[in-house]
Amino acid sequence: MIQSTTLTEAEQASLQELLEKLPEIITNADNYDELYGYQLSGERLQEDIRDEIVLKFLKANAYDVPAAEAQLIVTLKWRREFNPLSAAYSEKHEDLYDAIGLVTKCPNSNKFPNTHVVVWNLYGAVSSPKLLFQ
Repeated sequence: MIQSTTLTEAEQASLQELLEKLPEIITNADNYDELYGYQLSGERLQEDIRDEIVLKFLKANAYDVPAAEAQLIVTLKWRREFNPLSAAYSEKHEDLYDAIGLVTKCPNSNKFPNTHVVVWNLYGAVSSPKLLFQ
């Protein structure tokens, strides 16, 4: 069920059509079904999240189902090859880059109720900015 927006009947029909094609799409993507850390099928499937993710592909393609299907297949194949979920943990960099970022946890507030983690980029703290941006 889509909660992020209200769909017209035609948009809902396009979404349903693309959802029905998911098993074939996943097969064509070498049986890879993960996007943004969520499964598009299987026992860990969260249907509401899957539907929102698939809707993004439809919107990006002006609700053109074949175009969204093609883009989804290409995306899944790339993710299978690149494995972005592990990239965040396997990235290697020079020590000089250790000081350019900071992640902090913030207490929940009324002003920003969904702000729990803030990521800061501290490019000014680098001793050789020209080297950093080469």
